[in-house]
Amino acid sequence: MTEAEATSAATTEHATGNADVPFKDPESAEVEFKISKDINAMPEEVKDRFKALKVLTDRLHDLDEEEDKAYRAIERKYELLYQQVYAKRSALVKGDVQPDETVCAKFEEMKGKLVDEGYEALEVPICDVKDI
Repeated sequence: MTEAEATSAATTEHATGNADVPFKDPESAEVEFKISKDINAMPEEVKDRFKALKVLTDRLHDLDEEEDKAYRAIERKYELLYQQVYAKRSALVKGDVQPDETVCAKFEEMKGKLVDEGYEALEVPICDVKDI
């Protein structure tokens, strides 16, 4: 199979939406063809082992692609959640909205957990950032 034939076949498969034959770029199609050709040229006593290895390797590649899709789905989920928080932060910083009482109450609750009996006695010297 020439590179032009591989490109044509891959493009046709992709355009027709044939789910049985996944789209492969021309380079991958050419490598697949060479591997298949090499396996078929092997001695009969090892040919089946290499066919099985090729099938297992293809399964690993499929699992890698599935894993990548799953990771991307998780990333996208959190990107959307972050986007909502960043939009609220932006509105607060710009002064478009005022913080609601539940958020301020949450801050006071968190602050209360941090304050202990030595809090009032704690002395923190003023630091000029230019000295750092």
